[in-house]
Amino acid sequence: NIINHSMKVDLSTGACTLQPELNVGLRRRPAYARLTDGRVVCAGGFTKGEREGDEDIALRTAEVLEFPTELSPNGRWTLLPEMSVERANAAGCVLSDGRFAVFGGVDEFGGEGKASCEVLTLDGDIKRWDPLPPMPRARDDCYCVSVGGCVIVGGGKGIVAVDVYEEAVGRWRRLPGNFPPA
Repeated sequence: NIINHSMKVDLSTGACTLQPELNVGLRRRPAYARLTDGRVVCAGGFTKGEREGDEDIALRTAEVLEFPTELSPNGRWTLLPEMSVERANAAGCVLSDGRFAVFGGVDEFGGEGKASCEVLTLDGDIKRWDPLPPMPRARDDCYCVSVGGCVIVGGGKGIVAVDVYEEAVGRWRRLPGNFPPA
């Protein structure tokens, strides 16, 4: 998945409205999610190197698609504080308290997966990333979903285990059984 622009789709009519371009430009394989208030966060991903033939570069940057205003009728992307590490192929979802979290990823194309996770707080003037407990196993190219105060993380190259993060106690558990690798 490559993100440069996003589209707003009216499901009742099928009409699509082009949204503003990201500040960073092209992001390939970022983590992203729609917050409970309707804004969209996009974090990390790969971008092209500066010169022809350069390797793709994993990003630390993150941005949020803000609400429309008179000056920006489709909204605008605003840069956020950088994550603690570069992340591409990471999974992203919204926690039960409305914060955006990223799980795993890689810091270079073809690199080893990460076990680290972090969560973004956006509360008025407060905009910061905080670490979450690391996952039991490093993952990249994984998926996550938040359900009932838990985040279920699965997938990753060759990984058959699915892990659950219990938000209230800040603890990881492994689901019983194995699942086919992604």
